[in-house]
Amino acid sequence: NDHDDDESKFVVKIYGPPGLFHFIASSIILSCTRLYLLRIEIYELVGGRVKRITTPQNYYTNNSHHNNQNKQPPQPRRKIRDPFHDEYPEYQYGGLLIRKRIPCKNGVWTIEDAPPPITRESLLQLNPRALRVAQNRVGRMAIRAAEVDHLSGVATFGYVVEESEPPRNIDPDKAKALGVSPRDKKYELLKHGFSVMADDGSEREVFPHQVLKPRTKRARKIAVIGDNRGWTPQMTRIARNADVLVHEATLVEEDYNRGHSTAAMAGRNSGGCNAKLLVLNHISPKCEDDLPGIVREAYEASEKKSFVVVSFDFMEVQVPRMGFGSHHEDGNIDDDADSDISNLNEED
Repeated sequence: NDHDDDESKFVVKIYGPPGLFHFIASSIILSCTRLYLLRIEIYELVGGRVKRITTPQNYYTNNSHHNNQNKQPPQPRRKIRDPFHDEYPEYQYGGLLIRKRIPCKNGVWTIEDAPPPITRESLLQLNPRALRVAQNRVGRMAIRAAEVDHLSGVATFGYVVEESEPPRNIDPDKAKALGVSPRDKKYELLKHGFSVMADDGSEREVFPHQVLKPRTKRARKIAVIGDNRGWTPQMTRIARNADVLVHEATLVEEDYNRGHSTAAMAGRNSGGCNAKLLVLNHISPKCEDDLPGIVREAYEASEKKSFVVVSFDFMEVQVPRMGFGSHHEDGNIDDDADSDISNLNEED
C-alpha cells in the first residue's frame, strides 16, 4: 500500500499472536537493520483461548540467605514487563514499526471485512466515477482467522481469504425484450439484485432473474492453516466449502504430544469443512518416498470429499473463476471438478 502523504512509505502488514511485535522489532533493532522506504504494521490477534506464558509480575531478590539471617521476608523487586502484552519504548523505531491489536469475537478475528452491500439509494446517487469505485469494492477480500490447537501455551492460527460475490452480467436482449434500457442506471440496479420498472410505460416490474446471464464467476475461498494437532469449531466454520485448503502433514503416525498432523488428520479436517482441494505441506522426510501413499491416505480420510495434492516450493495453484466444481448438499463434488484438478496436475 502506498500512502499519499509527502513521506509515503510502502507498508507491510503482518498478522499473528501476541508477542509478534516484540519478536519482529527486536530482530530489526538488534540486527541494526535500517528501514527507509518501508513501514511495518504488526497486528496481534488478542483475546484468544490460548494464554501466553508470561514472567510473573513480581519476583524476589536473590539475597534470600542474607534475609534469612536477619529474619526478614524476601523483598519484591520492580515489576517485570510482560513480553507478550506490555509496551517497550525501546522498540518504537521512529514510528516505522507500528503495533496494532485485533480483538477476538466469538472465537474469530476479522482482519479485513467484506464491504457492506450496495443499496438502491447509493447506486442511484453515485456519479459514473463513484459507481466504478463502488463496483471495484465488490472485488475486495474478506480475511478472517481462528485458532487451531498446536501445543500448550502456543497460539496458532488458520487464515481464510474469501472474495466478495461478484455480480452477474445483464443479457441486453432479454432486457430490451422486457422494455428495459440502460438509462437511469437500471442495468446496474438489476445486476445488484434490485427490480426496476419497464421503460415502455406498461408499469411492468422487471426482476433480476429475468434478465441476468448465467453466472460465470463466483466468490472463491482459500484457507491456510498453521501447525496443528486439531481444529477449533470456529476454524471449521470459517473454512467451510473452501476451494483450496493448505494443511500440514508432518507426522507418519498420530502423536498428540508433538502438536502436528498426519495426512489422515489433514484429510479428516478437509472433509469436515467440505474443502474441494487439499494441498498438503510440511511433509515429513520419511514420507518423501511414498507421496502417492499419503495422498491416498488423506483422500480416504476426507471420505473422498476432497481432491488431494502435495505441495512443493514455489508451487502455484490457479483456482478457476467458478472454483473446482460445486458441492452438493451431501458434500460430494460435481464431476466437472475432475477436469479442473486434472488440468492442475498436468500443468504441475
